[in-house]
Amino acid sequence: MELPLSTIVEGRVWNLHTLDFKTAEGRFSTYFYAISDEHAVAIVEEIKETASWGGQVLAFMRADGEGRDHG
Repeated sequence: MELPLSTIVEGRVWNLHTLDFKTAEGRFSTYFYAISDEHAVAIVEEIKETASWGGQVLAFMRADGEGRDHG
């Protein structure tokens, strides 16, 4: 899966940031978009306060509407 380094939403540029974390199984990363470094830090704090497990990803939908199944 490829993610754009930035995207424009309602006229604002949102840049791709990483969220790095570690568990007993090792170190991992995930990605999210934010409008600035300060905004990214605030999002990480919100994630820390509100995160919950959402289930296994069975498929994803690309922005152009084409789906890809990874099962």
